[in-house]
Amino acid sequence: MVAGFGGGLLALGLLSPWRGFRVPGSLIVIVGFVSLLIDWAAARSMPAFTVGRAGDDRPLRQTRRFEHRRATVAALTGALVPAAVAITAVRAGATDALFLAPGGSRQAELLLRLSAGFAVLVALPLITFGLRGLARAAWRQPASRRTALLVSIFVINTPAMLFHDPDVVVGQAHRIGSLGLLSVFLSGFCLLGSMTDTLSVGLVRVPWLQPYVVPAALRLVKVKRPPLMGLLLTWLVLSPLGGSLQGYHSVSQLDAPRPEPLSSEAFIQRWAAARRLSAQPIGAEPPLPVLVVAASGGGIRAAYWTAAVVDCLIERTDAGNDACATPAGPEGQAQVESRRARFLLGSGVSGGSLGLASYVTAVGPGWQGAGVSLAPTWYRDRLGDDYLAPVVASLLFNDGLNSLLRPEQGVDRAGALERAWSASWDNDELSQPWLGAQASGRQPLLALNGYSVNDGCRVAVTPLVANGDRTAATCRNPEAEGETLLNSTIDVSDLVCHDLTTASAALLSARFPFISPSGRIDSCPSGGPVESAAEAIEVVDGGYRETSGASTIVEAWPTLVRQLAKTTGRCVVPVFVQIDNGYRSDEIAPTGSTGQLLAPLIGLTKSSTGYEAAARTESRRMFDHWFTITTRAHPGSQAPLGWLLSSDAKEDLEQQLNLNKDDIRAIRRLLDQPSSASTSNAGEPGCP
Repeated sequence: MVAGFGGGLLALGLLSPWRGFRVPGSLIVIVGFVSLLIDWAAARSMPAFTVGRAGDDRPLRQTRRFEHRRATVAALTGALVPAAVAITAVRAGATDALFLAPGGSRQAELLLRLSAGFAVLVALPLITFGLRGLARAAWRQPASRRTALLVSIFVINTPAMLFHDPDVVVGQAHRIGSLGLLSVFLSGFCLLGSMTDTLSVGLVRVPWLQPYVVPAALRLVKVKRPPLMGLLLTWLVLSPLGGSLQGYHSVSQLDAPRPEPLSSEAFIQRWAAARRLSAQPIGAEPPLPVLVVAASGGGIRAAYWTAAVVDCLIERTDAGNDACATPAGPEGQAQVESRRARFLLGSGVSGGSLGLASYVTAVGPGWQGAGVSLAPTWYRDRLGDDYLAPVVASLLFNDGLNSLLRPEQGVDRAGALERAWSASWDNDELSQPWLGAQASGRQPLLALNGYSVNDGCRVAVTPLVANGDRTAATCRNPEAEGETLLNSTIDVSDLVCHDLTTASAALLSARFPFISPSGRIDSCPSGGPVESAAEAIEVVDGGYRETSGASTIVEAWPTLVRQLAKTTGRCVVPVFVQIDNGYRSDEIAPTGSTGQLLAPLIGLTKSSTGYEAAARTESRRMFDHWFTITTRAHPGSQAPLGWLLSSDAKEDLEQQLNLNKDDIRAIRRLLDQPSSASTSNAGEPGCP
């Protein structure tokens, strides 16, 4: 019977998409087969197996000691959540309360938050002792009452399994919040041990089930109850043997075919044609200023900051001390459309990629001259939601279970994050085709930079042929034929068969470790010179290579500017803007010895820093009109990294714009007045 049950699980793992059932099925089959041999060899001479009540063979003092430890552990675990909430409340409000001017509703709100946090911290011992008392009281109840209580708690926790549905994750996770979801999961996880223990005891109390729930192979090693929890833990450890999750973590693609990859020259021609920049004799037209943007990574903070900066540079104008006031009247809109037409190239990493893609998507039909005017702080609605809670819910309730079941298809936490991003838009704009829209030339060209786990190459999410005739298998080969726009780069357009959504394209650059899994892209059977399954790659956050986004522009710009000058016949004057996400301060980088033990690890974590510094330095040398727009360190709360921003954090980022107002005004002046850009453009293609 045991072997037959295991065989059924094994068949389910072999014939269904849930390949993970192969592991427990194989284990149970092995135990059943060994037990069959033992029973046959012993000729049923083994003494009958009997089980008494749990704990009957233990001294009373040992049982009470175990009860005391169990209640203490339960109380300490339960107290973790209020402790975390209290510490967070105090830490978030203490500095702000010190530096805000006295009076006002803002300070009153902060003082109330601080008071509540301190009150919970002071009451924490009482909370812990209260939880411990409840746990001991529950343990001392009769077995029937404990079972009824356990079943009741199980019924209460059952609705949490609805979070296995991606639609529930996206629609409801933010209502509970990340801490709430973690609390629910820990409650259910602790419940799992109690349920398996109660079920084990209940099974062995059924006489006719005893030979099956504890077969001879387990009785031989002194196991007296079915080791259900042990089976689950063994299953978890051996789950990779049940099949990989390659298909489960594959990057989703649309039904729409991807456009044919373009050469950089073909794209420049489309970009110029969309802006009616026909070729003219050199000197017949004024200089052509173009905007080139590199946006660094850093979670949702980088996305919000990048969108706010680009919006301020292009969509807004001055109004007194406000550098980002809304343009008024038709004249202001004409100026905005002129700036949009100057935006040629953007390079993003991680959250910077999401910010750039969000701005381009928000303009939408405006790239075709539809007269779209963006609302002030539109990014609050598009990038201001809680994106951490859906990821946490999917990680705990979806990916956790699927790590055991090993399905071939499904929506992982990366897919849940993409859906959460899309849910912030009224008409699902982030689910529209990305590569096709980019290939039209109407939008600025965005290079969304990922990183290949397989070989360390850059992964360029663009419609261009950036790496010549190289493929995923030969991206590092300097001897391969074909002119390269970008070095050591894998072109996504060479791999995918179909187009990607805007959300999928942005996430390919922003798959931060453990927050979202690496994304698998299998080589398209009809795409690329080398057709091989070995060309499947795993893509993670582009910050593994370098976080500024500047290296892509440094490599691509010499070719792009030469082709743009040739296509338009005009003097091209680039205005380079580095959007930095980190809070700049006057602190000096640490020097001196780190110790022999930590030196290799620290050196590994800093491997991309030198490459990033070199890219920034080269961009500074390459562009005469070079600007950095950055957030600056200050007392009080600052916007955190991650996928969640408070209202305080959003206000801080928006206030940071005015700290950069001098650079913002200088950039606008260069874009709005071509004559002002001609003073230092000697050496640029087409310039005297």
